Order: sequence, then C-alpha cells, then structure tokens
Amino acid sequence: MLIMEHADVQGAAARAAAAEHGGFDLLTTAPDLTGRDRFLIARRAPEAPTPGSERLSR
Repeated sequence: MLIMEHADVQGAAARAAAAEHGGFDLLTTAPDLTGRDRFLIARRAPEAPTPGSERLSR
C-alpha cells in the first residue's frame, strides 16, 4: 500500500508514475479537507514488479 501526498495539480501524473514505474494498481486520488486532489493511494500489483520498481525516484 502506498499513500503519498502531492500538489493538487499532480494527481494524474502521480497515478501514471506509480502505475508505470512503481508496479502499483488500484490507483486513486483522494482529496484534502478543501476538496483538492492531494493524496495518491495505490496498491502494489500482485504480479512480480518490474526491475527497479522498488524506487519511484531516480
């Protein structure tokens, strides 16, 4: 399980990065108390992760 805070304009990019480079699925964005997109919530995909996917940053 990954829960990560991001800027309100980064929801789509955070979901894409987690899916493409992190091996996560069941991706969603949760709002903060003002209703702005703020948190990425994702689950590690059940299949074997791609090499290097244990790090989202390079």
